[in-house]
Amino acid sequence: MKNNFLALAIASVAILSAQQTDSIQTLAEVTVATKSSTSLQKTNVYRITQEDLQRKKGMQLPELLQTVAGFNINGANLLPTEPKSYNIRGGKNRNVLILIDGVTLREVTGNDYNSYDLRNLSIDNIESIEIINGANSVLYGSNASVSVIDIKTKVDAHKILQGSATLSLASQETFTQNLTLSGRKSHIFYQFSGSNSKSEGITSAKELSGNSFDKDGYEKQNIQSQFGYEYQKGAISVDLGWNHLLYDYDSYEFKDAANKGDNYARFVGINWNHKHQFGELTFHSRYSTSNLEFNSYKNDSYVPTFNTKGYDFFTELYNVYTINENIKLVTGLQHDSQAMDYYAEVFQANFTTIYTHLLSKSDTKMSQFDAFAELQNQWKNLHLNAGIRYTNHSEFGSEVTYSANPFYMFNAKNSRIKIGASIASAFIAPSLYQLYGDNNYTMANKDLNPEKTISYEFNAAWYSKNGFTITANAYYRDENDFFNYQSNPITWLGQYVNVENAYAKGVETSLSYNWKNRIEFNTNFSYTERDQETGMLRIPYQKWNNSIRFSFFKNNSVSFVHQFTSKKEDVYFNESTFSSVYVENKAYHLFHVFAQQKVYKGIEVFGSVKNLFNTSYTDIVGYTEMPRFMELGLKVSF
Repeated sequence: MKNNFLALAIASVAILSAQQTDSIQTLAEVTVATKSSTSLQKTNVYRITQEDLQRKKGMQLPELLQTVAGFNINGANLLPTEPKSYNIRGGKNRNVLILIDGVTLREVTGNDYNSYDLRNLSIDNIESIEIINGANSVLYGSNASVSVIDIKTKVDAHKILQGSATLSLASQETFTQNLTLSGRKSHIFYQFSGSNSKSEGITSAKELSGNSFDKDGYEKQNIQSQFGYEYQKGAISVDLGWNHLLYDYDSYEFKDAANKGDNYARFVGINWNHKHQFGELTFHSRYSTSNLEFNSYKNDSYVPTFNTKGYDFFTELYNVYTINENIKLVTGLQHDSQAMDYYAEVFQANFTTIYTHLLSKSDTKMSQFDAFAELQNQWKNLHLNAGIRYTNHSEFGSEVTYSANPFYMFNAKNSRIKIGASIASAFIAPSLYQLYGDNNYTMANKDLNPEKTISYEFNAAWYSKNGFTITANAYYRDENDFFNYQSNPITWLGQYVNVENAYAKGVETSLSYNWKNRIEFNTNFSYTERDQETGMLRIPYQKWNNSIRFSFFKNNSVSFVHQFTSKKEDVYFNESTFSSVYVENKAYHLFHVFAQQKVYKGIEVFGSVKNLFNTSYTDIVGYTEMPRFMELGLKVSF
C-alpha cells in the first residue's frame, strides 16, 4: 500500500515541478463531459479509442472496462453470460448510466438498478468509449451519480460502401463472426453492424469435490443500424438496435442446474442535430424494450419460472448556445417514462406452483420531467463549469441537483498542467421494482425517496509534449437515503426502504507514455473505501492495471496486460443452514497477451491469450472463473 501512495506522491511532484512553455499538442475531442465537442485535456474523460479496442481484441466489454482506473466489474472474469455488476468507485449498478451514441439506454426491470446490461453489447460493434466519473446528474439526470459511460457506434464513412468482416475461433469451442458496413452517397449516409457468437462454455457454478457439473454454453446476436440525411447545417437519422442472448445458467453458488435464460433487447430512435447562428440544437428520442425470460428444466422440458418485460421512452432536447469564444450555455429538457410486466411462479398452499402475471404494464407506470442548464466559462487560464437541474418525478415529487467544476489550466515548459476541483450533487430515482415490488416476495413501497449523493473531487493532470501523461484524482461521496432491501426472516417478505447515510472515498492515479508510437506504456492504480464492511462486499480496496505495447515491425502490435486485484470480502448462501456465510477472497494477479499483424492491404490476423498462466483464483465465491482462454482470428477490411 505504501508503494502505491508513493506513486501518487511522485505524480504530484511531477505536476508541481513542471516549467513554462508556449505550446503543447492538443488531444482528441470528446462530447460526454459537456454535451458538445470539447478538448480531452479540458475534461476528466477517459477515452478508449478504436485503436485500443483493436489492440486488445479478444476482450469482452466488461473485461476491457476492468482496465479503467476505479472500475471493478463483478463477474467480468466469469462466463460472458453471468450477470455483470458495476462497482465503480465503490458504487453499485444504480450509480452508473449507460449511453449509446450520447442517448440514455436503460434496463428498467432490474431489482435495484436501471443500468443497461453489458452482456447485451458486442465489442465488435463499438467505435470508441468515453467515460466520465463523478456526479453528473446536472447534464444526465438519474443514475449518473458515480459514472457515465458513452458507447460510440457511429463511423464516419467517406465512400458509398466500406466495411469489414471478422471471423475468430477460441477456447471452449467459441466461434464469433462480425460484419460492419457503412457508406455515404451525396446527403444520404448509413451504417450497419452485426455479430454472432456461440460457445460451449464451462460450468457457471464452481464444482465442489466429487461433483461433475454440466457445461453452460451460450449464443449471442447483435444488430445495430443507422440511416440518415445530412444537410448543410445538420443531420437527421434513425437508429435501430436488436440484441439477443440465449444461455445456460446454474441456480446459485456451488449449485448446478439445468436452467436457460433467453434475453431480448430492442430499441428504435430518432436523432436531429441543427447548427444555428449561435450554436447547436440537438434532439434525441428513443423507445427501448426488453424481454428477460428464465426457464428451468422440469419433467423433460424447459418451463418458465419468471419473466420480465420492460418499456422505456426517453426524449431529450438541448441547445448549446455559444455566447462568445470563452462562454457557452447548455440548456435542455428531458422526459422519461417507464413501465414493466412481471410473470413468475407462485407457491400455493398445497405446495404446488402456478405461473401467473404478477405486475402489469398498466399498473407500474413511472415518469419524470427534467429541465437543466450549465454555464461553461473560460477567463484566461481559469475555467468554470456550473449547472443546475430540476426534476419532477411522478412518485417522489421534485428534486434539484447542482454542480460546480472550477479548474486552472496553463502551459509550462514542454507540457500542460491542469488542476481542478468539483462539488456536485446527484440523485437516483427508485426503480420500478423498488416502487412496485413483485406481489410475491417483495412488497411495494411507493413512499421511497430518491437516493441522493454529494461528491467532492480534486484532480490534477500533467500532459508532456514528449509523450508522458500523469493524472491523479481524489474523491469523497456522501450518500443519503440509501436504498436497502429489508426482509422478515419468518415470512421472507421484504421491501426496499431508505436507510441511514453512507460514504465512499478513494484515489486514482495513472501514468502513460508513448514513444514514437512504437512503445506505449500505461499504468493506473485505484484505492476504494466505504464506511461499512457490508458496503465493501465484492469490492477490492486496491486495483492495479499495467499494459505495454510494442510495434517494432511494420503493421504489427503486441500488447502485454497485467491486472492486480486485492483481497475482498464476499458472501454466499449456505442451503444446508439457510444462512449467509462471509468469506475473504484472496488477492490475485492476471496476465494477458494480445497480438495483431497486417499481412496484406485490408487483411489482418490477430490472436490473444487471456489468463496466460492459467491462474486459479476466486472472483465471486461459488462461481467458476475463466481458465486460460485462447483466440485466433482474421479481419478483412474493404
